[in-house]
Amino acid sequence: AEMMPVTWPEFARVHPFAPADQNLGYERIVSELSAMLADITGMAAVSMQPNAGSQGEFAGLLTVRQYHENRGEPGRVEFLAERDYNAFRMSARSEPVQRAKDSIEALGGEPKLAIANGGLDANYLNSLGVPTVTLGAGQHNPHTIDEYIDIDEYSAGCRLLTLLAAS
Repeated sequence: AEMMPVTWPEFARVHPFAPADQNLGYERIVSELSAMLADITGMAAVSMQPNAGSQGEFAGLLTVRQYHENRGEPGRVEFLAERDYNAFRMSARSEPVQRAKDSIEALGGEPKLAIANGGLDANYLNSLGVPTVTLGAGQHNPHTIDEYIDIDEYSAGCRLLTLLAAS
């Protein structure tokens, strides 16, 4: 319930190009909340947006540990992670890879095969027996502070996906 307000359209849908003077309330909320969380946890500063869910979970564990240490409560925080499925490598001669290569060539591109982190979705689908390829769609430096999307590459990836879906 305490997170519900951030889902309200009046709060969550500020236009990304809104003038700075129209965002003062948002800036104040984020600034004050950051300061409060830093004070509570004893940290020098608090980021309001982790790059990935796993970083947010890790930051949460560190925050809980620091909170208890600041109160003089000894103990430790444990985190158990289990792998439900493994990464995979698909043969360059497999049908999904060949179809993807053919579609890229049909769009005038040059296919480049690489071992890539297909992410949880591809790994999960593969573990269920669904042949899966990961298509580059303009994402660079994923899960880092330097992550960005190349819009032209993203658009080409969308055209490729449309062609594959129709074939």
